[in-house]
Formats: sequence, structure tokens, C-alpha cells
Amino acid sequence: RERKEKRMEDLEGFLTNASASIQGKKKSYDSAWESVIEADEKLAGKEGETTGFFSIHAGFGGKSAADIAKKTLRAHFKHRPNTDSTNSKQVACALEEAILETQQDIYSHWRETNIVHGSHSTVVLVRDGYVHCANMGNGAAVICRAEGDVGLLSEKDRRLDEVEAPRVKTYGLDWEDEFILIGCDSFWTTMSPQQAVAVTRAALHKYQDVEHAAQRLIFAAQLNGASRNLSVSIILLNANCAYGQQQVNEFDSRPTSPARKILSGPLFSPTLKRISRREVMSDTSSTYSSDAGSSRGLRRSMNTGVPKPPKVFLPRGVNSPSTCR
Repeated sequence: RERKEKRMEDLEGFLTNASASIQGKKKSYDSAWESVIEADEKLAGKEGETTGFFSIHAGFGGKSAADIAKKTLRAHFKHRPNTDSTNSKQVACALEEAILETQQDIYSHWRETNIVHGSHSTVVLVRDGYVHCANMGNGAAVICRAEGDVGLLSEKDRRLDEVEAPRVKTYGLDWEDEFILIGCDSFWTTMSPQQAVAVTRAALHKYQDVEHAAQRLIFAAQLNGASRNLSVSIILLNANCAYGQQQVNEFDSRPTSPARKILSGPLFSPTLKRISRREVMSDTSSTYSSDAGSSRGLRRSMNTGVPKPPKVFLPRGVNSPSTCR
């Protein structure tokens, strides 16, 4: 039987997303987030037609830098000459240049107002079977692969207002990849990547709703001790897999593009503990029970020897930071 050519855009629920945020003990909410999906009419019906731009900006010392980043970063990226390139390295370079332009906007605001604010910013761009991730500060982005395998897309760096040479990392996507999760800096102080993915998968499997899953993830962070402002975003890559309905559907187990790098191989170093499937299922029961003891059960399950995020987030397998030259 003739095999049909498939695109990432054809996956069920591709780039369906939801964000959730809550104000902590601070007097004001100092974060901003953005989720934009655009279609290129010139590529209608071809892979790369759809572009997803997602970001979370957590203000440092105030909200002004986060607001500037939300307002200008994507605009700067769209005006770069390589934005529409089919070359993934050129797209990554365009994003790096847009980050530096946004930094100059922040500096201009400093000079005009004499108010010095910063931003912990994490940006994820999905296009043409690739995910490009830039992280400035203590935020992070992770990917949930087949069967709940966790891949770390970002590493810690200096804040957006401090970084000298932003690094955009590019990874290839697989048909079985379930979702991408972005969290602000304060979210990762109480949740490890493994915990966050486990809670998200449990919510998606039970409620079949990405918005509800984002809200549950915020709730889980609070139960685990988070007291500051929190922001998270969940971006589905394959809804059938994310909701636990089926694995590969009618798609091949590997993308057809030979240029696409597949994240494969071991993720964790020998010193890190991996959450087992049994622990994931226990998170499901303790998180979503309506009885009075559910909060205590979740808190216990999240404080039993699970490691905190490492100081440098190591990607799973192939890691290809771009160089703009």
C-alpha cells in the first residue's frame, strides 16, 4: 500500500496550547507570557506552514522588562531577514538577533526612566519539524517524549537584560512527542522536570484538556511549596499521544526529513533518579482525588527523594546550539 507523506501539522491537536498563572506573595504580578500561532500562506499544504511562538517572561525587580520582552521580541524576530528561511540554523540565528534587539529596548527604557528591571525569559519556537529554544535566566522548557520520557530543551543562563551571547538550541521532533512545557524561574524552584511532566501527563490522561492540565500544574507547584508568582505553558505536539489514546496513530515512528535530528539515547546521569510509571500513576490518584487527604498525598509523593533540577539543564541526546556567522 502506498505510504502517504505526513507533516507535523497533520498531527492531532498540533500546537494546541494553554497557559496558567497565579500571583504569589508579591504585591504585584510581574510576569508576562505569549502564545501565538501563525500560518504562512506561501507554504499552504507543505511542512513548515505553521509557526508556533511561545514565551514566558518573569520580571526581576519589576514588570517593565517582562512587558517589553513580550511586546517587542516576536516583532523583532518577524522583521529579521532569515525569519522565513527553511534552514533551521538561519531561523535560530534570527531568534538570537531578535533577543539582542529586545535587550537594547530594555536598556533604552532604563535610560528614559532610571528604573532598572530585568527578566527571566524562556522562548520556544516550533516550525518545520524543529523546536528552537532560547533561555535567559532561571526559567526552563522541557519536552515529554513517548511514554513520558523527559527531555530538557534549555539550560540556565544570564537574564535577558544581562546575557551577552544568547544561545538558541535546535532539536528535531518525533511523531510520538507528546508536549512541551515551559515554566518560569519560580516554578522550577519547587518542581523538577520529572515531577512537572508526571503531573501534566496525569492531568492530560484524566481530563483530556490542556487548559485544565495547566491549572493543575500550578496547583501542584503550590502544594509543593511555591509561594512566588507562577506561570506555565503547555504546548501539545500530538494530542492522541498526550491524552494517552494511542501512540503513533497512522504516522511513521520517525520523521521523513533526513536533516531532522532525533533526540535519542539516555537523558539522566547516573546520579539522577528517574520517576517510575508506578510513581506517575500514584501522582494521578493523589493529585486529583476530591477527598480532604489529597493535598497531603501529593505533597508526600513529591518530596520522596526526587532530585531538584540540575544547575545546568542537559538536553536528551543531540544538542545543536546555533552559531550566527
